[in-house]
Amino acid sequence: MHFRDPIDKKSSGRQSLTRTVDSFSSTPLSNADSSYVIPSGPRIVCPDNTPHFLLIPAVNPQIVLIDTISSTQKVANWELWDQPALRSGHFRPTSKDLPYSVETVPGGKHLGVVATRLIKAGELVVSEKPTFVLNLLKLDEKYLDDGPMQLSALSLLAPERRDGYMSLYNCFEKEHSPPSGILRTNYLPVDITPTPDVGDACGVKGIFELLCRANHSCSPNVNYFFDFATFSGQFWAVRDIQLGEEICIQYLWLLRTREKRREVGEEYFRFTCQCRVCTRSHAESEQGDARRLFIDSLMPDIETPSLANDKLNEDVTVQQLEDAVKYAEEEELFVFIGRIRIAGAKLLIEQQSWVEAGAWARLAKDAFVRSQGPSSYNVKACEGLLEDIRAHAK
Repeated sequence: MHFRDPIDKKSSGRQSLTRTVDSFSSTPLSNADSSYVIPSGPRIVCPDNTPHFLLIPAVNPQIVLIDTISSTQKVANWELWDQPALRSGHFRPTSKDLPYSVETVPGGKHLGVVATRLIKAGELVVSEKPTFVLNLLKLDEKYLDDGPMQLSALSLLAPERRDGYMSLYNCFEKEHSPPSGILRTNYLPVDITPTPDVGDACGVKGIFELLCRANHSCSPNVNYFFDFATFSGQFWAVRDIQLGEEICIQYLWLLRTREKRREVGEEYFRFTCQCRVCTRSHAESEQGDARRLFIDSLMPDIETPSLANDKLNEDVTVQQLEDAVKYAEEEELFVFIGRIRIAGAKLLIEQQSWVEAGAWARLAKDAFVRSQGPSSYNVKACEGLLEDIRAHAK
């Protein structure tokens, strides 16, 4: 993934923040003698000997991004901060007609997100901007557990946003203080460029007051997707969700055996999964494990062509990909179907089977629309693929 180029400043009425900190007339913060506020646009707070904090907006901050000074300066100049919704302070869902509620759920899972009406497949369930973002692509991994630094960042937020962060569950309370324990328990990946980071999906970690309430399922009914254009985490329904059904995402790689999924859940999230998939009979579980491992065996050949223009491994066949789609549907692993379909389309293009390639590309687009929304980068990639197919098929 390429990092986003600096925004052309001529389209923005804000003062440029691409100069060095020393070129500004900085103002000490009352609650941190070693910190300073750069007086323009979104505030950049620069504590000595620590990562730098970008506060958005400058007044009554709703988001804190922790990163290097060069990165915070670039992010501060993104044009997306000029969106009317951000200017009006719309950082959290506020509609009274939201299709979910946060409530106590059974199974010892504390709070969860529950559907309050029928939610149709492909529906945007919720969109929310993060409260807290930590970029470990450039910062040392030690900052993941730097509680004092995290508390300093949180202290700069609006009180309701800080309280929302601190109200989240900490499954590491015996090992980590609340800020870092909450971060380890709840973080979701955030994109800081328009396309996904293929190699380190969780290098940028975000905390969302609502989205982080969702529990795990090994056959999730929503897909978490980060929309860079609005700097928002989103839940898209990958199948119909019934009234009263818990809304769940995936915490871990799903293409493993039940035993391995539970092992990972216990090690990294301190829970033993009791979802519908993990409580199937032994025979059903063995069948499900076989289907998941079959899909997993193809993923090294599916992942790269789904996001780039590389060719598929010559050993992969259309029949294998058809089987993978069938198994994904049987296991309700709908989030993988778009990736499998677009790989199949590219394989059929290599074979110059234009009609079949077009059919697979259209199904891939439908799957990505359902799991990521109509304007995602993968939907646009499918549209580009379809244009190429139509051009060659003439």
